[in-house]
Order: sequence, then C-alpha cells, then structure tokens
Amino acid sequence: MPIPDHSALLKEHRLRSTQNSRAVLRLFTSAQRALSHGELSASLAPDVDRGTLYRILHRFESHGLVHRVPDDEVSVKFALCQHCSPQTHEDQHLHFKCQVCGHTHCLAQQSIPEISLPGGYQGQQTEVLLRGICPRCQVAD
Repeated sequence: MPIPDHSALLKEHRLRSTQNSRAVLRLFTSAQRALSHGELSASLAPDVDRGTLYRILHRFESHGLVHRVPDDEVSVKFALCQHCSPQTHEDQHLHFKCQVCGHTHCLAQQSIPEISLPGGYQGQQTEVLLRGICPRCQVAD
C-alpha cells in the first residue's frame, strides 16, 4: 500500500498542514479503522492535548476528511472519509464493529437502504452499526 502524502491530503481538504494535524491523520491512515477520541489522545499524548485534538477532529469533520461513526460503547468514533469534501459527506454507509477485537470499520461499499417513514416523521440521518466478528478475528480462532 503506498504511503499517503498527509500534507497533500490536508491541502486537498483546505486544511492547514500542521505537525499536530499530520500526526492525527497519520494515526487514521495507519489504523484503517474508526478511532475514538480516547484512542487518538492516548496515542498522541503528551504531544497533543485533548483540547487541541477536539479542535483538529472538528476541523477534519467540517472539511470532509473524517466522519462520525456510531458506537455502542463510547460516545463517538471517527473514521477517515473515502470520497468526501467540505461540501458533501458521503458517510451514509454501514459500519461493522467486531465483538472480539472491538475495532469498528466502515463498509463504504454497502449503502443503507432507503427507509420509508410514516407520515409526520422527517429523517435527517441514518446510522447503522452491525456487530459480529471481523475476518482477522475469525482467522485467529
């Protein structure tokens, strides 16, 4: 797998390429899964404080670089976007959480089917979290 140019990716999303933002992006690209604020904070401490990390994640999300991922144990996880921009988030896809390793992965190739709501209801966002065992953990059994 080619090594991503983090500075170019940040520039593409109209974000400043700071040492801290490159460090956060490096964690996302190396993990290739959704990460919680706590996981990111533990990996970046003591170089990046929690407040700075919150601001970086907020900027990344508002510029289409990451999206929020539903989770059943922590308040929120974030995953690197595949085809998003500051104008559009394409994060209406399934998410899979492994019950063995606890990692959450985007299944971007799987779209969420349209749901017909009863009269008077107006949906704004759909989040689907599937739970099971990931391929890596199945092999480990």
